[in-house]
Amino acid sequence: MYYDSRYASTYGSGAPHIDPLTGSFTATTRRTIRSDLVWTRKLGDSARLESRIGIDAGNYATALAQSAQAASGAATLDRFADGLSRDRALRSSGKYSARSGGAHAIGAGWEGSVARNTSDRQQADFGRAAAPERYRADIGSLALYAQDEWTVPPQWSVYLDARWEGIGIRSGGSGLADVRNDSKVLSPILHTRYKLPGGAGDQLRMALTRTFKAPDAARLIARPDLTINNSASNPDSTGNPDLRPELALGIDAAYEHHWAKGALFSVSAAARRIEDCTVQALNLTGGRWVLRPENGGRCEVRTLEVETRFPLQSVAPGAPPLDLRLSVNRNWSQVDLVPGPDNRLAEQVPLSATAGIDYRAGALTTGTSFVYSGRGHVRLPQDQFTFASARRDLEMYGLWKFDSLLPLRVSVANALRHDWISDRSYAGAAGSQATRSTQPGKTWVRAMLEARF
Repeated sequence: MYYDSRYASTYGSGAPHIDPLTGSFTATTRRTIRSDLVWTRKLGDSARLESRIGIDAGNYATALAQSAQAASGAATLDRFADGLSRDRALRSSGKYSARSGGAHAIGAGWEGSVARNTSDRQQADFGRAAAPERYRADIGSLALYAQDEWTVPPQWSVYLDARWEGIGIRSGGSGLADVRNDSKVLSPILHTRYKLPGGAGDQLRMALTRTFKAPDAARLIARPDLTINNSASNPDSTGNPDLRPELALGIDAAYEHHWAKGALFSVSAAARRIEDCTVQALNLTGGRWVLRPENGGRCEVRTLEVETRFPLQSVAPGAPPLDLRLSVNRNWSQVDLVPGPDNRLAEQVPLSATAGIDYRAGALTTGTSFVYSGRGHVRLPQDQFTFASARRDLEMYGLWKFDSLLPLRVSVANALRHDWISDRSYAGAAGSQATRSTQPGKTWVRAMLEARF
């Protein structure tokens, strides 16, 4: 993939304080491989043991060229950098399940992985190469769980799960001290489902959960990503090896109505209280503004979702074989350490809606979906403000099954070529600054042939 972007900066007042002419070119190549081996064995009439082992491997190569010119035309930046990131992971999981006493379905199992991410980077400014840089992150995780699902009366079932999870992170790199970060948590989960009498397809669900989310390797590696014209509104970015996992306590509730074969209407709501939630913090370090993830205390998250999907023939028997789907999702959040208004999680989409149609005819399945994602203003720590424009994405796909073991899928993403516009501003002790970025919309076409043996 290649990205070529050039832009000019103009000023409404005052003398230019950055290079007005800049440009960048990026070429990336990604290669991934994934393999899984599954072994299953029956133990008696109702018991079964299933285990899985898998490997993941991926290389991500990047070549970056950046240039900048002063108002006089003199070159102030001529940089070329190439990098290679390698991801390697070994995964294992297993589950024992059985029925006990007729009404109980019990299970126990494990999930574990060891992963390493290494990143090498070489940079040259005006043809003078700097010392090579290498960064790494080793992540090991293990989860053990036991669960019991039982039916009280025929229409009411209760699910109880106890899960222990631990994660160990080691990271370091060029010019950085090695950092060790270990976390563990015991997470009980209670889920209940009640089938309403008098209707074969109406039911209520409710769950109490305690979940554990570890940061990914990209957020842990303290490798600087330098920007042209560094400022408070256009900062560098880096990872944080001291980043702790997020721990959330939540409650979920849902009503589901199955009114025909393949037809569903549902309303669901959820609330989460997250400890050590991840926020983006801005700091002035060594004369450059740097943005990095940090644990920002507590935040509250609430969601509401309405969804329906049904075959068109369920309401019009003579209609073609079309499946219709529509969903609307509304999200709210509040970060305690950030003053309002708009002190919500930066990555959260406040409002999203999806409408789609699928058509099946023999071995061919086609479909299209339209997704609206509303964004808006977000206030971040250290007097930062961001704005992201709403997105309207049209996606299409076609799936042809030559046979049950050989499917071909062709998909088109961002068919409307919608641009991505975002603003970042700063208003604090260092003054006021603002930057607008526009990423031209591109349409992506992907073809994938899958062979099963």
